[in-house]
Amino acid sequence: MESSPTEACTCDDYKTAEPDRRSDVAWRKELNAAGLAWSFSNNRNERITSHSEYMAFVISSLVAEGLAIR
Repeated sequence: MESSPTEACTCDDYKTAEPDRRSDVAWRKELNAAGLAWSFSNNRNERITSHSEYMAFVISSLVAEGLAIR
């Protein structure tokens, strides 16, 4: 018996289980500070939750990005 390649799922049900996660940062080199923000939305683009905060002693934009997604 010959095996056939697996078909891609065309069902949208799997999308409803995962929220959409978004994050953003702004880093000020001269202050070594960052503003962090993130939000979670459902598949209907309704915001589930969001948060933002200021952090001091952030040494780079890469560190700020990492803090936003942790």
